[in-house]
Amino acid sequence: MKKTFITAAFAAAVFLLSVSFAYALGMTAGTVRILVDVGSSSNSSFGLVNSGNETITVTIRAEGDAAQFLEIPTKLELAPQKLTYVNIIATIPSTYDGSLGGNITGSVYAVQEGAPGQVQVNVQAQKAVQILIPKYGGHLPEAKTQTESSVEQWSILTGLTALPASNPILLISIAGGALALVVFVIFIRRFDISIKSKRR
Repeated sequence: MKKTFITAAFAAAVFLLSVSFAYALGMTAGTVRILVDVGSSSNSSFGLVNSGNETITVTIRAEGDAAQFLEIPTKLELAPQKLTYVNIIATIPSTYDGSLGGNITGSVYAVQEGAPGQVQVNVQAQKAVQILIPKYGGHLPEAKTQTESSVEQWSILTGLTALPASNPILLISIAGGALALVVFVIFIRRFDISIKSKRR
């Protein structure tokens, strides 16, 4: 009975830990802010990181009030061990009446889908987006451009570690895998001790 439990715990640890390492999607830090005049377009970008060793495909979508004014690619292939920039175009029509104000917010989501099977885990990264319209009071924050650029460069290395905070499933998988591994180590030690006692 104990041996069966140890085997099950070990299998669970291997599976859950493999889930946490199977996903290579990371995202640069910072909010995307696009300054746009009424009747014109402007663009910005953010980075997606594939820290794995194989090419991955991600789907991209926009949500929130800003989504109706954004143009983004819906699908991208990310080469391994590289940073790929995603271009975002914001267009404010000449008919915009300021009903949403001068600071229109939304989010862009990048999703790496898991392999189909009995258990499929999708990893999702979120990027906040602000469309700033000067005519209605929208403006860029002062003296933050350099700071955000620096954070973005460093976040290339830490983008994957930031994912669990915004992905409860991935966080639970990592925590469960670590717990199962600890349980496995404890029980395997006790199991070895019991075998040695019987042999004596």
